[in-house]
Amino acid sequence: MNLAVISSTSALAMAGTLVFTALLILGRKLPWILRRRTRFHSSATNNPAENLRTEWERLGQRRSLYLTPILFFIVCALTLLLAEPTSSGFNLAGWQQVGVLAIVGIALAGALYRGIQYSLRRQQLQFKIEASQTIGHALRQITANHNRTFHDVPCALGIVDHVLVGIHGIYAIKVIARRAGKSNLLTLSEQTLDFADGRYSVPLAETRKIVDRFARECGKVVGHEVHVRLVVAVPGWEINTQSDDNILITNERNLAMLTGWKDQRDHLLNEDAEALQQYLDERCARSAVPGA
Repeated sequence: MNLAVISSTSALAMAGTLVFTALLILGRKLPWILRRRTRFHSSATNNPAENLRTEWERLGQRRSLYLTPILFFIVCALTLLLAEPTSSGFNLAGWQQVGVLAIVGIALAGALYRGIQYSLRRQQLQFKIEASQTIGHALRQITANHNRTFHDVPCALGIVDHVLVGIHGIYAIKVIARRAGKSNLLTLSEQTLDFADGRYSVPLAETRKIVDRFARECGKVVGHEVHVRLVVAVPGWEINTQSDDNILITNERNLAMLTGWKDQRDHLLNEDAEALQQYLDERCARSAVPGA
């Protein structure tokens, strides 16, 4: 087997792979292009980590878009080599044969790199999904005082992971997912959440802005100012100290304590709580336009 045979085989296999990739992309786009809007209104609201799962599926599709053509190329190349191809139809000079192999090699290496990159991002996202689902299921157990829980709530500045609404107040829950090590203590100081290892911290100022904007949007619904409590849930970690009285740090085991964190300004009238719950039903419906 000489360089001419290898280069011609690679060129043929790459040509077939490009056609296969184009058909693969078309096959994925076609159902979306031909889809019809449902005639039925969807009243189902988001499940915990709905947006994260959608992103996880999207990353999986992109990963396969890079890795599947590599497998197709390998199968084509092996098939052509076993068929003992000739290079007479190409008549390429030596430097051209090397160039063909270099281009094919770069294309395959780039596709493999992107595929691995999407796989790693997908793996990281899986942990975030599990953390958000854990908090979401824990919130469902808090059903007293006409409480209702909503997930992936959109507002003008971003997404609130979870929202608990009842006559005793409104709680916006931000989930932070990080694997705990030997030391799993958290410290909250000046709107910054510090992890025990000292190498990682999360500023909460931006989250505070999102929650404040969400509170203003809720106030427009009921016609007066409402107070929204910010809760930061970190599954698997223990709370050491927290110096900010405006933020509550919890984990999946003591999340129920958030209902005891309230004062007079948090209370809602029954009609206000029902109006906000109806508003969030519409806002979090799967048929709703995100960010609308």
